Parts: sequence; C-alpha cells; structure tokens
Amino acid sequence: MRFQSILLSASALVVLSGAAVAGPTVLFQESDFEPGSWDAMTPFWSGVPDGGEVGSVTSDRFSGGNPVNHFMLQQYTMNIPQGVFNVIHAPILMNGWTHDPAKDGAIESVAASVFTFPVTDAPDLTSFGGPRLYILQGGGIFMSTAGGNGWEGFEFDDPAQVRNFDSFTAEDFIQIIPDQGLDLDSHPDFDGEVMQFAFGVQLTSTNQGGLGTVTSAIGWDNLSLRMQVVPAPGATALLACVGLAGMRRRR
Repeated sequence: MRFQSILLSASALVVLSGAAVAGPTVLFQESDFEPGSWDAMTPFWSGVPDGGEVGSVTSDRFSGGNPVNHFMLQQYTMNIPQGVFNVIHAPILMNGWTHDPAKDGAIESVAASVFTFPVTDAPDLTSFGGPRLYILQGGGIFMSTAGGNGWEGFEFDDPAQVRNFDSFTAEDFIQIIPDQGLDLDSHPDFDGEVMQFAFGVQLTSTNQGGLGTVTSAIGWDNLSLRMQVVPAPGATALLACVGLAGMRRRR
C-alpha cells in the first residue's frame, strides 16, 4: 500500500441503453502516511469559545506491527471548565483527495471506512469523540453527521475496530463555522466547486463538572473513501458517441 498515489482507481460500469449511463465508483485509498501526503489543520472549536476552553492537537506518523504498518496518531489535550460545553476539531487533510464535479462528475453518494484504535490516559473522566469525514469546498468546512454505522461516536477506551459508513449524501454533511457554530442548513454542493476531503475526530466531554486537563489519543489506519458519481456531461456525450459508432459498425 502506498499513500503517494492517492487516487488508485477510477472505474466505470457503463451500460448504454439509449441515454442511460451507470455512475462510476471513484476510490481513494491510503496505507502509508508519508511526509507530504497529509496536512493537519489548525485545531478549532465548533462553538463560540467563552475564554475558558484550552485545547491543542498534535498529529504524527507512527510505525508499528509486523510487518511494519504506518499509521497516524492524533493526540488531543484540552481543558474545559465547569458549565462550559464545546467541541474541538483538527481534520487531517488528505493531499490529493480532491474531486472536481465539473470534470469528474457530480457525486451521488459517499462511503468511507477507517480503522481506529482510541486510547485515553484519563479513564476516570468521560472524554467522548466521534470520527468524522470532512469536506472543504469554497472556503467552507463541512462535517459528516453521526449517521450510525460505527461513526456515531465512542468513548476513548473503546476497542480497536473498523468503522464504516455508506450512502451519505450532501445532506449528511453540515457546515462548521470555526469558533462560531454550526449551520445545520448548509451542505456541500456535490455538483459544485472542487472538494477536498479530510478525516478527523471531534472531541468533547460528557462530564458536567468540568474536565480538568484530559489527554486523549486516536490512531487512524486503513483509510478509504468511495464516491458514486454521475459522469460529467462531456464524458457522457463521449460514451454515447462511442456507443452509436459501435452500433453503426455492427449494422
């Protein structure tokens, strides 16, 4: 597995029946976090900070296993005082994980998978998180909603596991306005501007008495993203021409 070539395949199952064209599946995959293949965004809150929240996130590439497998480890350190609720994000941008609907076709739905192994050094406190897929488009940041399928959220002492979701549409992503709030009615345009994809975790607490200082970490591995797309108009026209030419030759 190599992270150098992010776009591994763009395969299409095409059925020409009149103007009917089946949407292709575009696959992004990774297996090796190499320098330059990812960038960690600056952490931000999804609510308005009241001045009491303190948080930082570090992200780094690690090696382990036999044979050696490279994975990403993110460590969150945060302090939320009593009576304050907020959520911190630090998406990991996948360099090369971009999709241009104008050239590559409008997205119908998105599916993703990730292997996580969460840990925490403060088991007496309840730190709570959830893996998220992020979309950056037109200067906006959009986060996948819970949606179940293992992405609902987890305590940080949950066992290592593969988390999947599928059939996510644009309405399953909501906009985060960093350090201000969420716009539940704003979604990415799957037929609009270029999109870049990122993985990350949102971290908060269910401890109503205040967190104190908590350090939690999550390991990421075996990331994959699949998109069901409608072929771009030019590609559809080309396929139709090919089909007509084939019929003429048969005649």
